[in-house]
Order: sequence, then structure tokens, then C-alpha cells
Amino acid sequence: MFKVNTGSVPKNPGVYWFLTKHKVIYVGKAKNLKNRLNSYRQLARIDTKTKLMLELADKVKFKVLDSEIEAILTEAELISLYQPRFNLILRDDKTPVYVLITKGTYPRVLTVRGQGSFGPFTSARTLRLIIERLRHIFPYCEYPSSGRPCFYFHLGLCPGACTKIISPSSYQKNISNIKLFFQNKKKRLVSSLKKDMLQLAKKQDYEQAKIIKNQLDSLDNFWQAQLMSLELPRLSQTHVNLELKQLFKFPVKRIETYDISNLSGTNPTGAMVVAVNGRIDKRAYRLFNIRGLTTSNDPAMMAEMIARRLNHQEWPSPDLIVVDGSVTQIKAVKKVLSQPIPVVGLAKNPDRLVFYDKVKSVQPLNPSSGAARLLIQLRDEAHRFGRKQHLRLRSKSLFL
Repeated sequence: MFKVNTGSVPKNPGVYWFLTKHKVIYVGKAKNLKNRLNSYRQLARIDTKTKLMLELADKVKFKVLDSEIEAILTEAELISLYQPRFNLILRDDKTPVYVLITKGTYPRVLTVRGQGSFGPFTSARTLRLIIERLRHIFPYCEYPSSGRPCFYFHLGLCPGACTKIISPSSYQKNISNIKLFFQNKKKRLVSSLKKDMLQLAKKQDYEQAKIIKNQLDSLDNFWQAQLMSLELPRLSQTHVNLELKQLFKFPVKRIETYDISNLSGTNPTGAMVVAVNGRIDKRAYRLFNIRGLTTSNDPAMMAEMIARRLNHQEWPSPDLIVVDGSVTQIKAVKKVLSQPIPVVGLAKNPDRLVFYDKVKSVQPLNPSSGAARLLIQLRDEAHRFGRKQHLRLRSKSLFL
């Protein structure tokens, strides 16, 4: 088994790669190269797949970089270049995550599984953190040419492609800068921005020159940041409520989310979870043992649960009902409503809102949005809460 020698390895950020017969078999990154490579010497703590990689390796090389961010970008670049076999094996066959920049007049910046414009990245969470922070430096639009200002426009994270108030050439400049960032062309990106800033200053357009100066300062801080510091502050309740209002076009104080748990119609359980003013309220959670059906029919079970819930007039009335599902569930619920409460579906893969009022419409959810994160958390909580009761009832029935 190959023994890693870390005597000359510095405690700097960087990338490293293991080779066998001059072929790269694994690429990794580290914020402290010495510590990371030392971990490969602790054989009792490493897993079977890593041990197999060390048995095949006969050499390890490394490259020191200026920051952890550059290490992340360089790792993706090297994985794309060399296609090391153990990078896939050691990820337990998880599909790699990429940045995808779409084509068109106003391109979008997306994270996707499988293939994309830049990557692969070994951590979807890390990539999302990078994109969230990068968007504060080079804004882009989620829904270009939609005809109305999107929520991110109000936050300063969209330059106005949604209403075409920014020219395609100006918008493409931000996209070009994002591309240079993910290509890890730091010097070229900084040089290009400085050149633009000087040209604007010569034209006495000091306001635009100041914007670029702020971009340069933010980039410098970004490159030097530790990964954990990339996490943006949690949005306040006020921000989440504003996002919800933007998303649904009306104030949303109380959200009730519903899910059904059943296996072939046995011991079906319904769960209601609640958020008030942008925060989950666990005291308002409720469980419903479904009584009217013994065969699997999620929409009918959903309707029974919500009809029984609405009989509890002592509970505060919801401003919005969210059901796990699509049009079928929405239709079933609307039939039992005695008051005009908005109902939407929350579908998976990808996460998206489903609206139905004679015509179906779908709106993707942006995972960096506080409102989206809240809705997804509510759906997942409803599933967890209901499934726990369902399994409890099933286990009880087995011993009767």
C-alpha cells in the first residue's frame, strides 16, 4: 500500500492528486494540504474504497493555491480534465453536480446533475454557497423576460432581465464574469474589471466605476474567505414574508402543509404542519388517522383530512394550504373547502409549485430563496411527521 510522505507538504490551501503509472486516479482539495494528506496515513480510519485507491497509487502530487475557493475550482477543473476513476467511486455513485449557464439573450445560471458548463463539483451544498455569494457580486435573473420584476430584482440580485431594463450586452457582461470565475481565470477576471473601471472613470461615469470597484473588493474578500463563512445570513422573518407575498401575490401569515402516509391503504395517516410569519410552529402540528378509506387513494385521503381539519373552527384559519402533490390533490381539496382558501401543490424532482385554477401552471422553486426553503422544509416535515405515526400504527397492528 502506498505510504504518503507529508514532510515537504505545507499547511496551505491547494489540490492534490494520486497517480498510478502516470495516470491520475483521484483528485482532492484541501484548505490545509498537510493535514489532509496526513489523514491518508491513518489507515485505521479510512474506508475500504480509499484503501483500494492507496493500494493502486504509486505517487501523490500537490499544488499550493491562494485560497480554499481556488482549490474548489481547481479540483473541478482537474476532475473534468483527467476523469479519475476513484472520484466517482469514492462519492458512492452520486451523480456529480455542475454549473449550467443557459444560452439565449439573457442566460440563466443553474446547478444541475449529470452534465453542465462547469464542473463536476464534489459537493452540491458547497456549489450552492458559492453561487449564492457570487450572485451578490454579479447579479443575474432567474426568470428573464417574464414581463414583471422578480423578487430578486427587489433585493438587488437581479439586474432587470425579467423586465428587459438591462441591455443584453450589459447583462452578458455579468454572465461573462461568472464564466471567468468558474473557469478559475482569476487574473483575467480582475484585469478585465479594472480595465472597465478605468474606462468608466475616464468618461467621468463615477457611479458605474464605483460599482465595479465594489465588485473587485467583494471578489477579493470572496477568494480569501473560508468555506464556512460563505454561508449567507439567514433571511429574517420580514424577508421571508416579503418573498412569500411576492411568490403568491397576497400576504401569507399562516401556511398549513399536508401529507398522506400509507402503504397499500393500510393504517393511512395524514399530517398537518404549520408555519406562522415565516417560522415553523411545531405546537400547531396535527395528526389525522384516516378512517373513510381502506384502499390507497391519496387525493381522497387528503380531502378527508382537510375536511376534518376545517371542522376545528377553534384553530386559526390558514392563509394558504400546501399539499404534497399536483393537480389531482389540489382538485380533491378544493371540493371540500367551504371558504376561499388558496391551495397549491408542491411537487418534487425538481421542487416546484403547482397552481390550478381551470388551467395548470408550474413555477420552479429557487433553493436559495428563503420562501422556497421554508416551503420545502414544511413539505419534508409533513412527510416525516406523518410517516412516524403511520409506522407506529403499522407496528401496533402487527401485534394485535
